[in-house]
Amino acid sequence: MSTDVLLYESGLIVMIAAVIAMAVVMRKLTMIVKKKQLIWLLPVAAGVVLAAALGAHAYASFSVMPKLSAQISMLSSPEVIMDSAKLDAIKSAAMSMKSQMIGLKAFSFTCFFLAALILLVSNAIYMRWISK
Repeated sequence: MSTDVLLYESGLIVMIAAVIAMAVVMRKLTMIVKKKQLIWLLPVAAGVVLAAALGAHAYASFSVMPKLSAQISMLSSPEVIMDSAKLDAIKSAAMSMKSQMIGLKAFSFTCFFLAALILLVSNAIYMRWISK
């Protein structure tokens, strides 16, 4: 298990907590400006999206990556090197896991982008309310 993965996961947990705290603060602030809309649910939605990113990244890091490392280490085994069928099967499995891992990481970063857009919209709406 890599230290940078744990640092990334920890930072993402802190970010989710900050977004949820933002939702609580925004709920209280909307009560102050006497708006009854549920705009505070947008940061909650961003927190859920970030939790999905955390799940995808954790699955890629803790499940797929060790399997990929095991497949790569099998490539240097003498019995695999001598058998072309085993070699091709291991290469195919490694490429499949690699593409799965890339897809999970891309999903994670797409979730980051979507959460940022949701937070941007919620802040823009709230700023418009208080600037009137």
